[in-house]
Amino acid sequence: MEKAQIEALNNLLKREVLTEDEKKALRALMDGEIHTATINKIAFDRKSAPEENARFCLDFGTAFSKAWATGRDVGETLPLVLGEIAGDEGLIVPSSIYIAKNGRVYIGREAETQHRADVRPGRVRFDNLKRMLTEAEIRTELRAIPLREGIDPTGSGLTGGDLLVVYLAWLTDLAEDALSNAIRATDGRFSLGEFDPRGVKRRFALPCFEESANEIAPNRLSWARETMEDALLRAQVVADTLHGKWSTLDSHSLAHLMKDIHKLDVARLRHLLCESPAIREPIAAGASRFDAAIERLDEPAKRPIRHYLLVVDAGAGTTDFAFFQAITPTGQMDPKYALLRGSIRMCRIAGNEIDKILRPIILNACGVDRLKYGAEDIAYAEIDLDSRIREIKRDLFTRKQLPITLRPNFNGDIKLDDLLSDSTMSYDGRELLELRMSIIASLFPPDVLATLRANAMGGVITIHVLITGGSATVPIILELGRGSTDLDGVTFRFTPVQNLPEWIDQLPRDAAQTLANVYPQSAVAIGGSTPALPEELGDLNAPITPTKPGPPLAQGVRMSGTRI
Repeated sequence: MEKAQIEALNNLLKREVLTEDEKKALRALMDGEIHTATINKIAFDRKSAPEENARFCLDFGTAFSKAWATGRDVGETLPLVLGEIAGDEGLIVPSSIYIAKNGRVYIGREAETQHRADVRPGRVRFDNLKRMLTEAEIRTELRAIPLREGIDPTGSGLTGGDLLVVYLAWLTDLAEDALSNAIRATDGRFSLGEFDPRGVKRRFALPCFEESANEIAPNRLSWARETMEDALLRAQVVADTLHGKWSTLDSHSLAHLMKDIHKLDVARLRHLLCESPAIREPIAAGASRFDAAIERLDEPAKRPIRHYLLVVDAGAGTTDFAFFQAITPTGQMDPKYALLRGSIRMCRIAGNEIDKILRPIILNACGVDRLKYGAEDIAYAEIDLDSRIREIKRDLFTRKQLPITLRPNFNGDIKLDDLLSDSTMSYDGRELLELRMSIIASLFPPDVLATLRANAMGGVITIHVLITGGSATVPIILELGRGSTDLDGVTFRFTPVQNLPEWIDQLPRDAAQTLANVYPQSAVAIGGSTPALPEELGDLNAPITPTKPGPPLAQGVRMSGTRI
């Protein structure tokens, strides 16, 4: 069946003149057509380029997803313009799927647009993909998780795990097409030779999961890694199968396809993944910026050198904290990084929380008054705002003042100061600073503080703060990289990592400025695609500190269980 024929049938399904039995018959015809023409297994025979030649990283987030590719060294950077491939613009694409009443499946910006047009109460998008990895019970089979009420009005049988694979397939397809375009744009300066861009090895980013009362974070990380590896390999098959067909997706046909996809043994596709494909988001975010915060040595270290690094990844769903210690061992010049386990925090004060604060400010500015207007008009305005809130917020932070028009006929103006001066914003800002303080207190108990005081250092410890993510420019988030706090006679001074990697400065001026502008939001994808990731010592329960003054220790002595 040709694409035009499928589109014609989809259009026919939208017409009210058909009975439900006639619609079911048409869907069955389409299901059978797509079902029998489905799986494209070319990926099983596709030759992958060596990992050292090139790799790309997928960073799918709560609100937006990104991807980036890098060649043999960090200077061969290849921005993947996903939005342009998806028929939009820019480097990012929304992390959303929307299923219309007629069964049509929309992804990305189209999902947001179509959802905005459907003003019925209870109709929601599927945009909690990443939260499944954070909130589902460990060892859950995601493909068995039913969709929340209101997501699939067709009752097709699609599950949360199905839509995760479908979204990753769409993202993979965009990234591979964008990579082909990026390679062509280099005019031969970058080449994969005989290798297919769709076979380039890939990494993916995962959160640093916070330990809870009933589970250990490494267990969740291991499960999430296995889940994502399996989903990405299946996603490649779906990407090849649906390449060029994303505009004709139907929920019932897709459900049939996913049943067959889950039957595949995808172990033979492991060659599509890098040797270590899963990279924790803070490590990825800092992969090409940690070193910018640490003074480069001209000669091997004469004694262990220690630095402290705090990564704050502020996205839409959460603001994630992770504290690292960088240690340059005696006789070496390059630091190694250790995540301090007790530092992992996930806070709900993030982009979505700011949306909640902004929402009534906008409604009030536009005169959406329940005492003056009917329930239908109020509901229409609220649904319209809910579908556009992230876009409005982004424009507000850019332009500082913004005219707003809400359906059916509401208008007003808002100022950034209206948001920043809100009492809830101020409260949230204080709560974030208190959370930062609690992390420091948990990592530096009294005995460690006593050691730090005894070793002089002027009583001041510098903590370099790297702020990344789509909410990185929000003032209450930026405040986390400034100021100081005192704890039992020791002052912790926070300083933001502002230096960009040296390789960006070496690019042409326009390219360097463009990268500087997108770096905060794309830091995870950029860092995750670099040839060499920061070397990790392994997770630590507590920071390694100098010993109290006394007889000198022999080099290589063990301190806190780690040889330095």
